[in-house]
Amino acid sequence: MRKSIVFVLFFYSVVIVLSVSAAYGSDYMVEIFEEHYKEKMIPGTGDMKVNHTWQVKTIFGNKVLILVGNDYNLRNWVRRDAKQHKLWVAKIPDAGNDRFKYNMAVYMDIQQVQPVYHKKWKCDDCRSGAPPIKPPPPPIED
Repeated sequence: MRKSIVFVLFFYSVVIVLSVSAAYGSDYMVEIFEEHYKEKMIPGTGDMKVNHTWQVKTIFGNKVLILVGNDYNLRNWVRRDAKQHKLWVAKIPDAGNDRFKYNMAVYMDIQQVQPVYHKKWKCDDCRSGAPPIKPPPPPIED
């Protein structure tokens, strides 16, 4: 009886540890250098279609973040704050990590970005707290 209780507790603890470790993602610093925003009324429905993109610098090169989501209060706050703060943290889940690294345009939920106040950010190798610019790798010669 005692062995079975210990086994069950051990089994559940392993399941909890594995499920929590799978939920983590990666955070990447991005610097906004251009924002595009457009609202368009969809004919016949009365709904608004929002096109909201950021052109950003990352450690993987320049990318276009296509911000999606229906939280319009958060979107208005993000737009207002993006005018003042150019450094942001993009929270990328593990499932989208490769897409963020290798794609030029990445869909991202509006709730996955958070501002960074660069005056308090300490980074010796960065331009005012932004991600460092690394030169592209040399071309492969045949």
